[in-house]
Amino acid sequence: MSLFFGILTSSSAQCLPSLGAASGFSIFTNAGAVTNVTSSTITGNIGTNAGIISGFETSSINGQFYNANAVTQNASIDLAAAYNVYQNLTPNFTAHTPAYGSGETLTSGVYYIGAAGSIAGALTLDAQNNPNAKFILKFDGALTAAAGASVVLVNGALPNNVYWIVGGAFSLAAQTNFTGTVISDGAISVAVGCQLNSKLLSISGAISTYGTLLTNVGIDNSSNVYYADADIDGYGNPNIFSCYVLAGYVLNNTDCNDTDAAIHPNALEIYGNEIDDDCNGIADTDAVSCSFTTTWNGTSWSPFLPVANQRVVIAGNYSQSSDLFSCSLEVINDAVVNVPSGTNFFINGVLSVAPTATVLFNNNTNLIQTDQTAVNSGNITVKRNTSPIIRLDHTLWSSPVIGQNLFNFSPETLTYRFYTYDTAANAYSNASINSSSEFTPANGFAIRAPNNQSSTIPTEWTGTFMGVPNNGTISFPLASYVMNGSNYNLVGNPFPSALNANMFLQENANTIEGVIYYYQHTLTMNAAGIFPIGTNFASWTATGGTPATSSPIGHPAYGLNTGNPNNIIQVGQGFFVKAIASGNVTFTNSMRVANQDNQFNKSVTTAEEKHRIWLNLTSDIGNDINQILVGYVEEATQDVDSKFDGLSYGNIGSYLYSVIDGDSYVIQGRALPFETTDEVPLGFICAAAGTYSIKLTDMDGLFLGSQEVFIRDNLTGTDTNIKIAPYTFTSNVGVFNNRFKIVYAQSLGLPSNTFTQNSIIVYKNLDEFHISTKGIVMKDILAYDILGRIIYKLNYIKNTTAILKGLETNHQAVLLKIISEDNQSVTVKVIN
Repeated sequence: MSLFFGILTSSSAQCLPSLGAASGFSIFTNAGAVTNVTSSTITGNIGTNAGIISGFETSSINGQFYNANAVTQNASIDLAAAYNVYQNLTPNFTAHTPAYGSGETLTSGVYYIGAAGSIAGALTLDAQNNPNAKFILKFDGALTAAAGASVVLVNGALPNNVYWIVGGAFSLAAQTNFTGTVISDGAISVAVGCQLNSKLLSISGAISTYGTLLTNVGIDNSSNVYYADADIDGYGNPNIFSCYVLAGYVLNNTDCNDTDAAIHPNALEIYGNEIDDDCNGIADTDAVSCSFTTTWNGTSWSPFLPVANQRVVIAGNYSQSSDLFSCSLEVINDAVVNVPSGTNFFINGVLSVAPTATVLFNNNTNLIQTDQTAVNSGNITVKRNTSPIIRLDHTLWSSPVIGQNLFNFSPETLTYRFYTYDTAANAYSNASINSSSEFTPANGFAIRAPNNQSSTIPTEWTGTFMGVPNNGTISFPLASYVMNGSNYNLVGNPFPSALNANMFLQENANTIEGVIYYYQHTLTMNAAGIFPIGTNFASWTATGGTPATSSPIGHPAYGLNTGNPNNIIQVGQGFFVKAIASGNVTFTNSMRVANQDNQFNKSVTTAEEKHRIWLNLTSDIGNDINQILVGYVEEATQDVDSKFDGLSYGNIGSYLYSVIDGDSYVIQGRALPFETTDEVPLGFICAAAGTYSIKLTDMDGLFLGSQEVFIRDNLTGTDTNIKIAPYTFTSNVGVFNNRFKIVYAQSLGLPSNTFTQNSIIVYKNLDEFHISTKGIVMKDILAYDILGRIIYKLNYIKNTTAILKGLETNHQAVLLKIISEDNQSVTVKVIN
């Protein structure tokens, strides 16, 4: 038996070259006509890449004709490549004479004749009972078969394994019986009455048949390759192969390590051994999830470093500052796990903590779990720092664990200073809270600072939660009283990780407005229990966020706690939402994110198109009262958009807002693209007559460029560019929804100079009259009593505002005559 090793084509070993697309033809030529005389019977497709096909009209053809198309082009390329490979095969037999047959028997192998050859009589090909025996007969010239010649296959020889590689023309005389695949570099002609179980393929010549019977039974031009299986695991080495069955050889060729029977494509991938056990090109990381365990012994990991899809056991003290990933986490023995600030634990499945072990998540850490069905066991401790607070400040809390007692959470807080929120009454309540009360998942609680907290120096206070960490889907039933508008609910983050606020709002869009209200305790009650003007609530929508009112100048917390909320709801954070329908507000693991920002301390950078301005209303002494946001964002409209617009909430006294459909909004999203012709109505509630200012405090997007922003005062007829300076105005007490607008192009009209009573605003503050004339410059003011006597003069004013210092009226009516620079005069009556 003769053995030869084949050629690597594409990515697999082949003992015989592939014919590619040419194997789909029984008759095919790259260049030449295909003709037939008299009726022939042909099984298979007939084609030429350059020539005509004719004469088959009366023949029986079990196939299709292909002429100069994409199929023939591919067949032509593949046939030429195969011919070249066959020509380069190393022969086993080179001494044979050019003439074959005459009763001769050949065994398998590669036979080579360096000239033309011939066949006469019978030529027998003997496989010697080896079904893989291959017969390749190569000629450098033409090959002819005499009339009546025959090729006979015996002892298991297969027509699929017989190839005739002819360097010239190939011709069969009449009545020849022939078998095998012919690849000729010349014309092919078949005389009358021949019977062939063959394929006739030419790379450069015409092909003609004459009353021919041609079949190709058992010829698909394929061949088996056998691969060495040294480790006897049933998977062969793709680099060592044979064209014949040998002991220790198999048909499979997918073993990546033929020296180790434990390594093969169906092996179990073992994590941590740095071996590609299952031969898929990936070592370790494709191991079956949670099938292997690594353990921390207090100093090191064994047998591998933690990874997301494998189990982790901590058996000794642990305080590493790097993030930890695991399929599940078990803390055993008396191990103390101290998770440093800024560190995250990502656990797909269960967290289990032994009763003897301790797990502490410090401030600004996150425990993130993805499996909604994982049920945790054992207690953890979670610490969360507040913003700087003083004794009378309240914080909204929500517990990340189950089982935390309320009073034990802040033992120095007076017991009657723990509150839930009664939506129906629109008020805080402590009626249901007692010494056994616990935090409930996703429910927010208002808790005043400990009674030993400084009343003058704001400092952070650390809340400590202990219990089993919450995980999975957590729902909180919303209360909604649409009839009286009392549908604000106090809820909270139920997880020991931060949440994505936008995802939370999107998932709950059917039951709540798209705005979150955070209590920032920037304003403190006085001794009488009264809050100053402003708001303690920061707000956030998909448009952006606005902070609570800054602590006033001179307050201990001035300059603290006034950051904008961002897209993150922090651990332990309680907040308000507004119900729009009955149902639940739901929290899921998909909302959980790794974020270590302190609460409300900065904005979030976004790739979405946003152009935003933040406006502050300030008092006459410069204290901020409240802030509003107007932003041009993707998907927003000029109408009410729950996702982008946030109603004003929690304001005390005077405040500024934008107006949509008559309602007041702290945040308003507007449509893109931005147009300079857009106008945004502003509303103003004045609880105390006086002087106020509207100032531009922040901006982004196109407003950082040359785009101007004006406040239009319809009362004074003026446009003020607030990118240059704040707009200062005076106001009487009242609600003003039509006085102000934000505009982006200054009006070409000029304000009227007509001086009337409508041009004058008079109010009293600290026993002094304040006068404003809506842009008209005053020269003098004369005050008369009811008898017409002058009791006060103020001359050479040269301003649009004035304060009448020293005017004593004894609580009587007074007539004020105000004279303008152009000597127009208006008299108004005021009562002291």
